[in-house]
Amino acid sequence: MFLDVEYLGLVLLFAGVQRWLAGRLLARWSLPRRRVLALFDAVGLYAHELTHGLVALLLGGRPSYLTVLPRRDGWTFQGLRFGVGTQGAVIHCTRPSLSPLVDAAPLLLLPLALYLPDSLPLAIRAWFGAQLLRYGTPSRHDLRQLLPAALVLAATGYGVTRIFL
Repeated sequence: MFLDVEYLGLVLLFAGVQRWLAGRLLARWSLPRRRVLALFDAVGLYAHELTHGLVALLLGGRPSYLTVLPRRDGWTFQGLRFGVGTQGAVIHCTRPSLSPLVDAAPLLLLPLALYLPDSLPLAIRAWFGAQLLRYGTPSRHDLRQLLPAALVLAATGYGVTRIFL
């Protein structure tokens, strides 16, 4: 349900526990610890990367590579360098004007966290909801790509309101 206080409380509690555990596992950036975290956070991590891939596909892009397994630090694929802490990635060829929509795609997971099936046991539904809440935000890489588009959109909106209002 949308306003189930018990469910929302459990989601927030589980999100905090998951965040704490992620911080403990990533205290030292070792590959085995990151792989344990990838298994622990599989639902959210898969959902995050799949939304990037699906939105790219829907916008006419060609997702060519999807990974959710952490690699050693500093790995490169198709000329793109992935640094420390990269848990997953989607490589896609989308028109530059549509790329910010692909970067913002994980935001689609946030409403989904509220509408998980009631047929699931409450604890499992809240665990999945916490995963979707945590991974339903753009990553640092996504934000770096989104920031210029957001600034252009804000400036354009401001300019339009100044001219027409």
